[in-house]
Amino acid sequence: MGAISILIPVYNYDVIPLVKSIYMKLKSNQHPFEIILLDDFSDKEYKINEADFVEFENVKIYFNEQNLGRELSRKKIASLATFDNLLFLDCDSIIVSEQFIKNYIDIAEKYTAVVVGGTVYEPQIPVNKLKILHWKYGTQRETTKNKHAFKANNFLIKKNIFNAIPSFEHFKGYGHEDTYWGIWFEKNNHALQIINNPVLHEGLENNIVFIDKSKQALVNLHLLSKSVDSFVLARHVQLFKYYEIFSRLKLIGVCMFIGKVFEKNILKNLLSSNPSMIYFNIFKLINFCKIVQAGYKKGL
Repeated sequence: MGAISILIPVYNYDVIPLVKSIYMKLKSNQHPFEIILLDDFSDKEYKINEADFVEFENVKIYFNEQNLGRELSRKKIASLATFDNLLFLDCDSIIVSEQFIKNYIDIAEKYTAVVVGGTVYEPQIPVNKLKILHWKYGTQRETTKNKHAFKANNFLIKKNIFNAIPSFEHFKGYGHEDTYWGIWFEKNNHALQIINNPVLHEGLENNIVFIDKSKQALVNLHLLSKSVDSFVLARHVQLFKYYEIFSRLKLIGVCMFIGKVFEKNILKNLLSSNPSMIYFNIFKLINFCKIVQAGYKKGL
């Protein structure tokens, strides 16, 4: 009872502070535990140094021989876990509550299937102005608009349930693994329990990288839309809901025209020190329309 596996896929990030923080809280709770790190073929300067963790008991380190990406790395790291309670954390997380581990262990002892702890961001605007877009999106969208959605950066799940999730092999790079899993949970009657047990998201991307990753996520959304019922996907992804509305009203052409005329100005705003979330939504909708249209031309 209460035994827990902490699973942290790592890519190009210093995970030592997170491991130290978790380790101290696990030791104080006196429950059986393990911390498993899986380096997803990080660049040389970020590659995990096993010598940094020799002082920690029950910390296991594994390395991918090639970059597997977010979904496959999580599937692999789950297969390495000893215990039935799996706590997944992103490597760029900061633990903000002294009761963080205890809260999850208490839940685990009640045999709850899937528990989402949530995410918070620093309340102050970043000193680095090049990271404002990611921070603003996180504070205004991720932590407010999607409180009831599944997020994969901080969640507890039973091992047998996680292992039953089929891999979605069409994903390319970053984005919408959470959406796929959340839909699978819903389809298989695994209700989410949302608790107030957040981690702080520390790893803000600069504006250009965040925009590029957001565009990559749109590719995955398009791929996912071919395998999931449109009505279900629209309930899980607000952007897709708006796309469906535009499509029914035959306004995709209008959206594409707006993109040709205004996208440069919209992008200029997104790279500024005061990006608009309305513009960001328009930018994503325009680009999603482009991806869908390009997919149709290629027969995808």
